[in-house]
Amino acid sequence: MAIDDAVLLDPERLISEGGSVLAATASAGAELRTGVAETDLDAVAALAAAGRPRALVVMGAGGSSAAGEVLAACAGRGSSVPIVTTAGPGLPGWVGPLDLVVAVSASGASPETLAVVAEAGRRGCSIVGISGSGADALQTAVAHARGLALQVGRLPQPRRARTLTWRLAAPLLLIGQALGIVEGGSGILDAVADELDVVTLQCGPGVELGENPAKDLALAAAQGYPMVWGTPGVPAVAARRASRQLAENAGLPSSSGAFPEIARTHARVLAGPWGHPDDDIFRDRVSEPEPSARPHLVLLSDDESDALSTELLLATESVAASAGLWVQRIDGGSGHPLARFGRLTQPLDLASVYAAALVGADPAGSAAGLHPALGTGR
Repeated sequence: MAIDDAVLLDPERLISEGGSVLAATASAGAELRTGVAETDLDAVAALAAAGRPRALVVMGAGGSSAAGEVLAACAGRGSSVPIVTTAGPGLPGWVGPLDLVVAVSASGASPETLAVVAEAGRRGCSIVGISGSGADALQTAVAHARGLALQVGRLPQPRRARTLTWRLAAPLLLIGQALGIVEGGSGILDAVADELDVVTLQCGPGVELGENPAKDLALAAAQGYPMVWGTPGVPAVAARRASRQLAENAGLPSSSGAFPEIARTHARVLAGPWGHPDDDIFRDRVSEPEPSARPHLVLLSDDESDALSTELLLATESVAASAGLWVQRIDGGSGHPLARFGRLTQPLDLASVYAAALVGADPAGSAAGLHPALGTGR
């Protein structure tokens, strides 16, 4: 695969080739602010006044599924209300009248999302639909099921769902706050939007390679096979998102996993046939050529990481370094879970767009060109 690494040295060219996806990704802070401003807070308050549900089930297909993952990451493993994310097309068998089902669709037309709304209505669940303003099939389906439709403003067209994560997540986060399962108020969301702006500047097209974690990761992703591993909670959710973004924006394969399990099951990959140290003078370089795409380990953590997972992360880092593999650490730091999530995902999101430019892929592309069935709305 041809890699044009000169693109990383030319900010104007990088901006041009990143196009609308780079612009949308760099606008994460503004997207969050817009989502908050466009959400009907009176409707959210009325929903919360009905009482806490037994469980909150968030349904989203493709890129629209990321909003539910943001909520789950912010609520944390200790949430008083279980949060379940699903991509459909059906609901778990236990979901019923005591549960709240939130359907998220950027297009308002995802077949699996519409099917879940209809099923939730038949089961007597409380239902919320989140999409852009204007008539769409999701709003109609939610109204038919006697649910609540929340809109986040008219979405710019064309826009891929994966570039709308922060705007679509805003109503979910406000619902979580109203139900008491996400800490803080609207001030927290404003503060996180400011942090997203700061991280974007640190990882922007004009920041040089070697000083820019997004560019560094993009180059590694284009040259090898990224394995993105995170400690439990927010970092693990960010790791899953990174793998999906690399696939959708750049068409690049990768894998993700969560400590401690990933270290137990995949550590040998680091020392396997792809992990030969560069100074192994006894390796036969004719019969054992250097793999064309070696693993690159990306380790995500934050100040809430547990002791066992942190120990295994450090051990994994040591094994990878001994095998001569490239390792990158990204730390989410401390503070509100949403802030930690933003510090981890924003460099990774930008990296996926930069990686697309490196390999000559269109970051705004979709799988629709591969098969018509893969191009349905999400």
